[in-house]
Amino acid sequence: GVVKKLVLPKSLDDEKEAARSLMALRGTQAGNTALAGFDEHIALNTKNAETTASEAFASAALGRSISLISILAGVAAVSVAGILLLRSINRSLGSIRSMVSRIESDLDFTTRLEVNRMDEIGHTTQCLNRLLDRLQNSLKHIATGAQSVTQAATLMVTTSNEVSTASQLQSEAASSMAATVEEMTVSINHVADRALEASRIS
Repeated sequence: GVVKKLVLPKSLDDEKEAARSLMALRGTQAGNTALAGFDEHIALNTKNAETTASEAFASAALGRSISLISILAGVAAVSVAGILLLRSINRSLGSIRSMVSRIESDLDFTTRLEVNRMDEIGHTTQCLNRLLDRLQNSLKHIATGAQSVTQAATLMVTTSNEVSTASQLQSEAASSMAATVEEMTVSINHVADRALEASRIS
């Protein structure tokens, strides 16, 4: 529009130098305007970049804070879980130790532990209870066998006493028979003497 209104009439009027000067002036103004626009655009981009960098830095700081808090929370949770697990293990092992000590001191093989959970300690407790069951059954069998042996020994003693009594009676009977035979022998000798005397007299 400016070229048609100003430059073109001067060029037609053969005022080429004036037209050239006017075009140079207008070009310089347009260049300055373009440069000003570029400067404004660059300043805007710089401002936006600074704002973005500031926001990114704040976001990174927030992310680091959240990460640190998450790590601390995780460590605290793991620590609490470890402490609770350790206390539970110590409690279970303490119960097993108390039971074994009681069995050792009192020889009470009827003691059993209650299994509350099916972990490694629970399985160990079950195995210990089964071992005590088998040991108790074995002791019952041994006691029953010992009682049977005691009864058999008592019967043998009674039988031995009866045999001894019968032997004594037989010995007494034999002694009595020997005395009777001896008396009969003496009587027979007397009879023989009498018979010889009677024979001599006759």
